[in-house]
This record gives sequence, C-alpha cells and structure tokens, in this order.
Amino acid sequence: MKFSRFFPSLVRFLGALVFLAGSGRADYKQAVQYYSQQRYDKAIQELKPELDLNPEWEFGHRLMGLSYLSLKNNALAVASLTRAVQLKSTAFSAYQGLGQAYFNMQKFDNCVQILNQGEQFAKTSEDKYKLYHLRGSAYYRLEKFNEAVNDLTGAIRIQGSDWTDFSQLGIVFYNLNRQDEAIQTLLRALAPVRASD
Repeated sequence: MKFSRFFPSLVRFLGALVFLAGSGRADYKQAVQYYSQQRYDKAIQELKPELDLNPEWEFGHRLMGLSYLSLKNNALAVASLTRAVQLKSTAFSAYQGLGQAYFNMQKFDNCVQILNQGEQFAKTSEDKYKLYHLRGSAYYRLEKFNEAVNDLTGAIRIQGSDWTDFSQLGIVFYNLNRQDEAIQTLLRALAPVRASD
C-alpha cells in the first residue's frame, strides 16, 4: 500500500486542523508547513520542543507520528501515534497511520485491532476506503479470509480502481473455494495491466 497516494487529502486535513486548533505556537504552524512540504525531519524538529513542554498535546504526537511514518521509521511512528491514541484522538489519521506502521512491521493483528478501534472516526468515503483497504490487506495476510472478503469488497465498492484489492480478493475467494468469483475477480485485477499493454 502506498502512503503517498493519500498524501494530498492528509495535507488538507492537517491544514484544517491548524485553522481549528487556533494554537499560537509558531513552531506548531511551522511544523505543519514542513509536513505539507514533505520535509518530515524538519517537522519533527519543530515538534519535539513543544511536546517536551506539553506532553499531553494529542495533535503534536499525531503529526510527529505521521512524519515518522512518512520517513519509514515505523517504530517511532508507533510510539508517537500510540500516544496520540492514548490521548483520545478523534482523528482517523492517527488510527490509520498507526495501523499502517503496524502493517509495515508485519504486526497484522495489531493493525486490525487499532483499525477496529478507530473505525468510528472514519467519516468520509476516503477514510472508509483506507480503513477497508488496509484492514482487508491485514486480514488477507493473517489468512482470515471471511473477514478479508468483507473489507476488500467494501474497499472495491468505494474505489474500484486498485488492482491490489481485486488481486487479494481473488486469492481470498480461491482459498474459500469460491472458484468462479476468484476467476472473475482476478480477471478484473488484470484489466488495468491489459489496458496498458
């Protein structure tokens, strides 16, 4: 799963949070700006002193965790995003980011658990797609095929253009001895490949 695909919507979300938070912290605004410029290391540098002064600042932990995730530092992303969740984050991005970090670390059970916890905050169709896609992929890896069918089907219903959803779902159908559905779904996974030939 490519995190960069969801980057533009995440930047819009973070920009809205800057406006809503109304914090007078110059470092905070600078950190958000660095994040939107994909200068994640700079964003982290700006956030660290603020978090030392205010360790209960949920948004700071969330932004730092998402920055670490973008830098592919999954262990530090888990630490920061776990803290954001502990501080009762209501932002789906905290749960989705934490789930993605766990997925990247091949901790699929943890990924499913945190996505289940954050599902109530997935309000938009884009958030719901991310939830179903990531959790379905985790169920697929865990070989929990019945659960994978539900989430991957949900992801396809929302955004039927990701061939990985179709390919995983086709293999899931095959493992559930639903051969006709497996063939049809795998052919749909190949459709974008055939179109580019």
